[in-house]
Amino acid sequence: MSDTLRLPTRRRVLAATAGAALAYGCGPAAPGEARDPLRLAHGFSRDHFARVMAIGPFMEHVNALSGGELRLREFPASQLGKPRSMLDVVRSRIADIALVGVAYAAWRMPLTTAVELPGLFDDVVVGHAAFDRLAREELLEREFLPNGVRPLFVTLMPQYQLLLKDVSEITDIDDLRGLKLRAPGDTGVRISNALGALGVQIDQADLYLALERGVVDGALQTSANSAAYSLHEIADALTVNARLGTVAFVHFANAAAWDALDADSRAVLEEAGRRTSFDMVERIAGVIRRDNRRLEEHGVRLLVLPESVQAQFAERLARVEDQWLRQVGARRADAAFVLERYKRLIGEVKRAREAAP
Repeated sequence: MSDTLRLPTRRRVLAATAGAALAYGCGPAAPGEARDPLRLAHGFSRDHFARVMAIGPFMEHVNALSGGELRLREFPASQLGKPRSMLDVVRSRIADIALVGVAYAAWRMPLTTAVELPGLFDDVVVGHAAFDRLAREELLEREFLPNGVRPLFVTLMPQYQLLLKDVSEITDIDDLRGLKLRAPGDTGVRISNALGALGVQIDQADLYLALERGVVDGALQTSANSAAYSLHEIADALTVNARLGTVAFVHFANAAAWDALDADSRAVLEEAGRRTSFDMVERIAGVIRRDNRRLEEHGVRLLVLPESVQAQFAERLARVEDQWLRQVGARRADAAFVLERYKRLIGEVKRAREAAP
């Protein structure tokens, strides 16, 4: 594919995208006028690493690939809705495209939360590539299209760690007993509870105050998010070798808005998403190392769990998958199939990477 994809003439574009205007009054442009930009919503500030590494590059790729013909208007920092409402924002066409945290959409998309379970992968690049295939194949028909959305690209974060206040070391899993931990979604709550702590669901943006006021004692967290939200000012320690599951995001387009786009515009969005997604996951490990150093420089202790504690974690966390299968399986008969399919995809991707020269 060339660096600039050919788009149709302005007249054909206007006709093809007339139906993609927003429901609350944006109509098609008159002949000779530029069409309305697609509205892109997310909950991050402009300097948040997710915006810098994913959303910003995606917009740049769209502009470059379309030669400036396909325009996006960004609504950051929850301007069109809180992070946990982003699926509703894009389903209802308040935005044409939105970044949706899977944990916040668990009720409508329970099968997708399989990718967030602990212990499924070590290398986030492998887990991400498998998730990308799962999203475009099994999850597309089972969960995404029934919700009126279509995936543009996915993002998978490295395994979560424990960020803690007033805890300087962990020598036994019982050191976590009774602690209140901010958990991202239902899977995070299961993980926290399996460790003997209490999972509490609060928005990431509210975590600083929750730690400061003692509402929670810590969080399942990545160092990148910790740095982005200035948590080094309030936290005391962060583990570096725990495997506490992950958090997944999907950039969704409203399905009706997508259907109204011409084929070349769709190709631009798909290629921009592919480039953004795989570039980001390759870079994220470096970001984690960088932010670990930053946190340490600000006095946050980086905790290396001893093998004995890692073994305790692994034993407890094995229960989380069983709980997921029971709870999600009670609602969806294909839960076990989707989880096993994801595991097989992880194996396929891992073998392909090992065999590559």
